[in-house]
Amino acid sequence: MTFQNAVHEGVRHVVVENFGGGTITIEPGPVSNSVESSLNAVDEAYLAEVSTRQDHDRLRFSFPVQFFRSTPAHLRLGVPGGLTYSIKAGSADISISADIGRSKIVSGSGDISVGRAVDLECSTGSGGVSVAQVDGRSATVTSGSGDVTVDTATCPITAKSASGDVVIRTVRQGALRASSGSGDIAVNDTSGSVDLRSASGSLTIGVADLLPAWLDLSSVSGDIRIALESTAPPEPGTAYVTIRARTASGDIAVYRA
Repeated sequence: MTFQNAVHEGVRHVVVENFGGGTITIEPGPVSNSVESSLNAVDEAYLAEVSTRQDHDRLRFSFPVQFFRSTPAHLRLGVPGGLTYSIKAGSADISISADIGRSKIVSGSGDISVGRAVDLECSTGSGGVSVAQVDGRSATVTSGSGDVTVDTATCPITAKSASGDVVIRTVRQGALRASSGSGDIAVNDTSGSVDLRSASGSLTIGVADLLPAWLDLSSVSGDIRIALESTAPPEPGTAYVTIRARTASGDIAVYRA
């Protein structure tokens, strides 16, 4: 195993291009104003083709394109909080525990795990996606066939999976649009409006803070269960949530969180 280690000063944006298989790990570093990088792979010739370049505050890792085989590599970064990222990987698993700013993270088939992020755009073809918290102006989290999980959203968020489950545990100060082809969608606790759509999955929504809810629910062949108290229309200026849910054959449940 061959290692390349370096320290980079004054970095605000990190770019990772053409990363194939393996792992990318980004975690809080020991130095507040430096990025510490460690890259290793079993193929020394492959590592020699990797370009690492810093242009002012932009740090770029460019990996060679491989057409007939993929050499697994492992990139680990120790970083200060709040950096922004542009990451594109083929099949690598990506794990980010440091707080990140506006970022775009893409993996063809690997799992993606993110801690706290601002204005996040995150997608994987067949892996799962998990995010601890998204803030800012908007977020988009998608998977082709894996599960999507977000612990807390404090901004408008779009969450999609073609066939996996979608779980948004808490929605605050923003609207949620979520869809899945055949997976279930669950929103455990929301004080923001939600719009959920699934072809055959079940939909469950927990309404928070004793808020009145305007409901628009439809299931072609599933059951609809509403466990909210009946209320009069809210007075002008009173907070309420809008719940829209559509599924062809799944059940729909709305309850008080």
